[in-house]
Amino acid sequence: MVPTGTLKYLPDAGSGTGLTEAGARILYRTGRSGTVWGEPGFDELTAESLWPWPHEAAIKAVFAEPNTPLPGNTPAANDTVRGFTVATDAFGRPMTLTRYIWQYLGHEIPEAIYGGEQIFKNGFETSGGG
Repeated sequence: MVPTGTLKYLPDAGSGTGLTEAGARILYRTGRSGTVWGEPGFDELTAESLWPWPHEAAIKAVFAEPNTPLPGNTPAANDTVRGFTVATDAFGRPMTLTRYIWQYLGHEIPEAIYGGEQIFKNGFETSGGG
């Protein structure tokens, strides 16, 4: 069954689901600016792009700061250079929080955000949209 309408959760594109591509394509902000949970408009899908993630360079810098545990603590080391804090992705492109989230969801970033759309199918990068 192919989901229709607004998605509240990520679709499961696993074996037997009838879906051919894994991952969600989340493009627009949900919730009118300035609203909080339960207020009118908090759950409206807007035409406002969610990407690139605001202040992603500053967020990356904070998450990459060394965080060495005190002697005797477990774990003895805390690798803060992982996930979106690495320099480049598996394809040699600069890693950003936006790129990390899109790849985690199963797709490359649409051309309108950073340029050069690539789609991941079954874990492999292929040219073209979809």
